[in-house]
Amino acid sequence: MIKKIILTITLALFAVAYAGEHGDMQVDCHSDQIHYAKEKVWLNQKMTQPSAHLYIIHNLDKTQFWLNHEALQPMHAGWSSHISSDKWSALKMSEPKFNLNCMKITSAGTQTLDCAKLLRICVVTNVQYPKKDPLSSYWVSEDQPKSAFYKSVIVRGFSFKSTSN
Repeated sequence: MIKKIILTITLALFAVAYAGEHGDMQVDCHSDQIHYAKEKVWLNQKMTQPSAHLYIIHNLDKTQFWLNHEALQPMHAGWSSHISSDKWSALKMSEPKFNLNCMKITSAGTQTLDCAKLLRICVVTNVQYPKKDPLSSYWVSEDQPKSAFYKSVIVRGFSFKSTSN
Protein backbone atom coordinates (compact mmCIF):
# COMPACT_ATOMS: atom_id res chain seq x y z
CA MET A 1 0.00 0.00 0.00
CA ILE A 2 2.83 2.40 0.88
CA LYS A 3 4.56 1.61 -2.44
CA LYS A 4 1.34 2.40 -4.30
CA ILE A 5 0.98 5.73 -2.47
CA ILE A 6 4.61 6.67 -3.18
CA LEU A 7 4.21 5.71 -6.86
CA THR A 8 1.00 7.76 -7.12
CA ILE A 9 2.65 10.82 -5.53
CA THR A 10 5.70 10.44 -7.81
CA LEU A 11 3.53 10.20 -10.91
CA ALA A 12 1.44 13.19 -9.82
CA LEU A 13 4.58 15.28 -9.31
CA PHE A 14 5.82 14.17 -12.72
CA ALA A 15 2.60 15.38 -14.35
CA VAL A 16 3.02 18.81 -12.79
CA ALA A 17 6.78 19.09 -13.33
CA TYR A 18 6.75 17.84 -16.91
CA ALA A 19 4.93 20.73 -18.50
CA GLY A 20 7.08 23.48 -19.94
CA GLU A 21 10.50 21.81 -19.68
CA HIS A 22 11.25 22.01 -23.38
CA GLY A 23 12.56 25.45 -24.15
CA ASP A 24 9.98 27.61 -25.90
CA MET A 25 7.79 24.59 -26.68
CA GLN A 26 5.00 23.94 -24.16
CA VAL A 27 4.22 20.24 -23.72
CA ASP A 28 1.49 19.39 -21.23
CA CYS A 29 1.83 15.77 -20.28
CA HIS A 30 -0.12 14.01 -17.52
CA SER A 31 0.23 10.57 -16.00
CA ASP A 32 -3.18 10.28 -14.35
CA GLN A 33 -4.50 8.13 -17.22
CA ILE A 34 -1.69 5.58 -16.97
CA HIS A 35 -2.47 2.36 -15.11
CA TYR A 36 0.17 -0.09 -13.88
CA ALA A 37 -0.87 -3.63 -12.96
CA LYS A 38 0.85 -7.03 -12.89
CA GLU A 39 4.15 -5.67 -14.25
CA LYS A 40 2.35 -4.14 -17.26
CA VAL A 41 1.35 -0.64 -18.14
CA TRP A 42 -2.13 -0.04 -19.54
CA LEU A 43 -2.88 2.84 -21.90
CA ASN A 44 -6.39 4.03 -22.74
CA GLN A 45 -7.65 1.88 -19.89
CA LYS A 46 -11.00 3.68 -19.51
CA MET A 47 -11.72 4.04 -23.22
CA THR A 48 -14.42 1.97 -24.92
CA GLN A 49 -14.18 3.54 -28.40
CA PRO A 50 -11.06 4.36 -30.44
CA SER A 51 -9.64 7.82 -29.78
CA ALA A 52 -6.12 9.08 -30.50
CA HIS A 53 -3.68 9.76 -27.66
CA LEU A 54 0.02 10.57 -27.79
CA TYR A 55 2.06 8.90 -25.04
CA ILE A 56 5.58 9.93 -24.09
CA ILE A 57 7.71 7.16 -22.63
CA HIS A 58 11.01 7.71 -20.78
CA ASN A 59 13.28 4.87 -19.65
CA LEU A 60 14.44 5.86 -16.16
CA ASP A 61 16.46 2.70 -15.57
CA LYS A 62 20.13 2.04 -16.23
CA THR A 63 19.33 -0.93 -18.43
CA GLN A 64 17.88 -1.40 -21.88
CA PHE A 65 14.84 -3.58 -22.53
CA TRP A 66 11.95 -4.17 -24.90
CA LEU A 67 8.47 -2.73 -24.71
CA ASN A 68 6.14 -5.41 -25.97
CA HIS A 69 2.40 -5.58 -26.49
CA GLU A 70 0.73 -8.75 -25.29
CA ALA A 71 -2.14 -9.14 -27.73
CA LEU A 72 -5.47 -10.06 -26.19
CA GLN A 73 -6.76 -11.27 -29.55
CA PRO A 74 -5.01 -13.64 -31.99
CA MET A 75 -3.48 -12.28 -35.21
CA HIS A 76 -2.76 -8.89 -33.65
CA ALA A 77 0.16 -6.90 -35.08
CA GLY A 78 3.35 -6.85 -33.03
CA TRP A 79 4.28 -3.73 -31.12
CA SER A 80 7.79 -4.49 -29.85
CA SER A 81 10.12 -1.54 -29.45
CA HIS A 82 13.59 -1.39 -27.89
CA ILE A 83 14.35 1.39 -25.40
CA SER A 84 17.80 2.13 -23.98
CA SER A 85 18.73 3.75 -20.69
CA ASP A 86 17.57 7.39 -20.41
CA LYS A 87 16.03 7.32 -23.89
CA TRP A 88 12.61 8.55 -25.00
CA SER A 89 9.89 7.11 -27.23
CA ALA A 90 6.45 8.31 -28.34
CA LEU A 91 3.47 6.14 -29.15
CA LYS A 92 0.26 7.29 -30.85
CA MET A 93 -2.38 4.90 -29.61
CA SER A 94 -6.06 4.84 -30.48
CA GLU A 95 -6.95 1.34 -29.29
CA PRO A 96 -8.85 1.03 -26.02
CA LYS A 97 -7.23 -0.95 -23.19
CA PHE A 98 -3.80 -1.32 -24.78
CA ASN A 99 -1.06 -2.90 -22.65
CA LEU A 100 2.72 -2.94 -22.79
CA ASN A 101 5.09 -5.09 -20.80
CA CYS A 102 8.80 -4.65 -20.24
CA MET A 103 11.01 -7.56 -21.27
CA LYS A 104 14.73 -8.10 -20.99
CA ILE A 105 16.36 -10.66 -23.25
CA THR A 106 19.11 -12.62 -21.54
CA SER A 107 21.14 -15.70 -22.43
CA ALA A 108 18.69 -17.71 -20.29
CA GLY A 109 15.66 -16.39 -22.20
CA THR A 110 13.30 -13.52 -21.51
CA GLN A 111 12.77 -11.85 -18.17
CA THR A 112 9.63 -9.85 -17.40
CA LEU A 113 10.42 -6.56 -15.66
CA ASP A 114 8.12 -4.31 -13.65
CA CYS A 115 7.28 -1.39 -15.97
CA ALA A 116 6.21 0.81 -13.05
CA LYS A 117 9.78 0.78 -11.72
CA LEU A 118 11.45 1.44 -15.09
CA LEU A 119 9.32 3.89 -17.03
CA ARG A 120 7.79 7.31 -16.78
CA ILE A 121 4.81 7.53 -19.12
CA CYS A 122 2.38 10.35 -19.70
CA VAL A 123 -0.28 11.36 -22.19
CA VAL A 124 0.10 14.70 -23.98
CA THR A 125 -2.96 16.90 -23.59
CA ASN A 126 -2.04 19.77 -25.92
CA VAL A 127 -1.03 17.83 -29.04
CA GLN A 128 -2.25 18.47 -32.58
CA TYR A 129 -2.21 15.25 -34.61
CA PRO A 130 -1.35 14.84 -38.28
CA LYS A 131 -4.54 14.94 -40.37
CA LYS A 132 -3.77 11.66 -42.16
CA ASP A 133 -5.17 8.50 -40.54
CA PRO A 134 -6.60 10.13 -37.38
CA LEU A 135 -7.29 6.82 -35.60
CA SER A 136 -4.15 4.96 -36.63
CA SER A 137 -1.79 3.66 -33.95
CA TYR A 138 1.99 3.54 -34.34
CA TRP A 139 5.36 4.31 -32.79
CA VAL A 140 5.98 7.99 -33.56
CA SER A 141 9.55 8.04 -32.25
CA GLU A 142 11.67 5.29 -30.73
CA ASP A 143 14.72 5.16 -28.47
CA GLN A 144 15.79 8.81 -28.85
CA PRO A 145 17.96 10.97 -26.60
CA LYS A 146 15.95 13.86 -25.16
CA SER A 147 17.94 16.33 -27.28
CA ALA A 148 16.52 14.77 -30.48
CA PHE A 149 13.22 13.42 -29.20
CA TYR A 150 10.83 16.35 -29.69
CA LYS A 151 12.23 17.15 -33.13
CA SER A 152 11.65 13.51 -34.14
CA VAL A 153 7.98 13.84 -33.07
CA ILE A 154 7.46 17.16 -34.88
CA VAL A 155 9.03 15.79 -38.08
CA ARG A 156 6.26 13.14 -38.08
CA GLY A 157 3.62 15.91 -38.31
CA PHE A 158 2.72 16.44 -34.64
CA SER A 159 2.65 19.88 -33.01
CA PHE A 160 1.94 21.23 -29.55
CA LYS A 161 -0.76 23.86 -29.04
CA SER A 162 0.19 26.80 -26.90
CA THR A 163 -1.42 26.72 -23.48
CA SER A 164 -0.69 30.36 -22.64
CA ASN A 165 -3.44 32.98 -22.73
